[in-house]
Amino acid sequence: MKQVFPQKRDVTLETIREAIASSPTTTAAPFSDAAITLCEGISRKLFSIPNAQEMSEVYSLAFFLREGSLRKLKQEWLSSVPSNCTAMPRGRVFHIAPANVEVMFVYSWVISMLCGNANIVRIPSKPSRIIDTLCDSMSEVLKDFPEIAATQFGVSYEADNTITKALSDISQVRIIWGGDETVKSIRSVEAPAGLRDVVFPNRFSWAAVKAESLLQMSEEQRGQLATRFFNDAYLFDQRACSSPQIVVFVGEEAKSAKAHALFMGDLQKIVEARKYTTDASHAIEKLSAAALIAARDSGAVLDNRSPELMNITVTYSEHVRTATCGGGFFVVLYLPTLDAIASMATARDQTLSHAGFTEGELSTALTEIRGRGFDRIVPFGQALQFEPIWDGMNLMNELTRTVRCLW
Repeated sequence: MKQVFPQKRDVTLETIREAIASSPTTTAAPFSDAAITLCEGISRKLFSIPNAQEMSEVYSLAFFLREGSLRKLKQEWLSSVPSNCTAMPRGRVFHIAPANVEVMFVYSWVISMLCGNANIVRIPSKPSRIIDTLCDSMSEVLKDFPEIAATQFGVSYEADNTITKALSDISQVRIIWGGDETVKSIRSVEAPAGLRDVVFPNRFSWAAVKAESLLQMSEEQRGQLATRFFNDAYLFDQRACSSPQIVVFVGEEAKSAKAHALFMGDLQKIVEARKYTTDASHAIEKLSAAALIAARDSGAVLDNRSPELMNITVTYSEHVRTATCGGGFFVVLYLPTLDAIASMATARDQTLSHAGFTEGELSTALTEIRGRGFDRIVPFGQALQFEPIWDGMNLMNELTRTVRCLW
């Protein structure tokens, strides 16, 4: 077992548990000046990394951590606290970070730290240059904030329910990222009755394009659209919960087919320009997924542009959800109107990224969906952008107590 921030060292469970248990469970009221200044320091540290812009996920994190961004977030959130109420920290928060999105542990930690909580963050143990860079930057800045640093513990260990239980026993909240199996495994560990769990199980995401709008775009505009879609889908090998697996082209079928062909051609150019590659085993996995889908849909049409970009056009049925495999494999649907997606929506659906629709068309679709699915509806290029409102929950509300105070 290792501690990875604010210092790096090998530790025993007994040593780290004692250090955590003897530290305060909160730091200050939510959005203290010190916490915001700390985040600004990490932001500057990340921006100063050579070629930071080439690590788009790190660059986006640095942008989120800017003081101006956080002060705006503070104002928006505190204005939503009911009158005669005060937001206060919940206490020590234990974060189980996902392995597929390397920067997520920082977002999870930052929101909780800004809420005034002490934190234990379990960081994926798989070697990662990005994770090492993030932990080093955080540790360096935390040196200037000893009171906060004394309550923050980043740890790394292989799956071990004994360790998880010991850390759960001294926590007030757990945030569990990583999908169904992770949630089930962590929840199987006996925990104090008052422990609050905030869980993020497996989710599924879609993209929708208005065919007529795409057909009216210039080649340059289509290239920009394909680039934004690439960032949504390929950044984490299409493994992030908010990366689209199904792409819907909306409009007359002939226009949808033409828009589909143009869009995939543009996307292939971006895939090649970004030098995205996949190994042979993953390419075979995609072909196998296509075969499974085609076996149930005799009208399915496979567009195998490259090992890095395959898409199969089908008539929707529930089984296509289980056949998706990431890494540049997309199921394509043609729908007459965007609100037709409502009959397909389920509670598993998280993000609907969109291009070419009017506000009215999006509002109509959302009304028809009626809460059966989709917690986020965002333009292309924003599917992976972290927000404190995630999976239909406001994390700042989950990580604070609303204290009623009458005079």
